[in-house]
Amino acid sequence: ESLAEIGSPDEVAKTLVSKALAIPGAQAKVLKTAQRKDKEGHLYYALEYVTKTNSYERHALTIVTITQGKFYTLTTGSSERRWQKMKDRLQTTVDSFNVYY
Repeated sequence: ESLAEIGSPDEVAKTLVSKALAIPGAQAKVLKTAQRKDKEGHLYYALEYVTKTNSYERHALTIVTITQGKFYTLTTGSSERRWQKMKDRLQTTVDSFNVYY
């Protein structure tokens, strides 16, 4: 199974954020999604989202892929207060994610 068979980047992001990445009871909003292929043609979906509870607001980046029937994900983020300082470093981390097989 591939990411494309599961859904579009927007569909996969909405499902992951609401059902797996945000804590129960948190408000969550997907800000943007993207897709890329590695040099071997394997598909990756990237998403940026925020989650908010009564006590904090978190800004996060996640990238996912499916390889040989396994789902791989990398998530990184920071508090909204630190986001402007951290976003470039966190984006570099997400952009560097590749699964070798």
